[in-house]
Amino acid sequence: MPEWEYSQGSEWEGNPDKDPANHVGDCTDFCQRSFLNAGFNVPYYTTTALKGGAATLDYVAVTTPQPGDVVVNGTHAGIVTAVDAKAGSVRAWQNGGGKSPYRNGATGSWTVKSSNSLFFRLLVPTGYTP
Repeated sequence: MPEWEYSQGSEWEGNPDKDPANHVGDCTDFCQRSFLNAGFNVPYYTTTALKGGAATLDYVAVTTPQPGDVVVNGTHAGIVTAVDAKAGSVRAWQNGGGKSPYRNGATGSWTVKSSNSLFFRLLVPTGYTP
């Protein structure tokens, strides 16, 4: 299994929030690791890279989210687990990472308004099975 890529923010040495022995990483580490664990070999992208279009070889922006999509809201990201079209929101699984205001670094569920978010779907070749 590939090692975590702690490329967002400072190096982990001396920073307990990024130390792989003590912490599971931030929100984008969590998204990448989830896809790797599911058998999809995707590189690490920050939320800035996703929003800026740098991930177009691996993800496509979508306007109608579905479970499994990456949701980016501000500088936070997670993986969509449920869509509530009537309420205009999605629930996502996420990791707050360090001092994040999202769940104080805990991995858990997160609800966010769809209108304030961007969504990205992993591009998978037809017929590909991880």
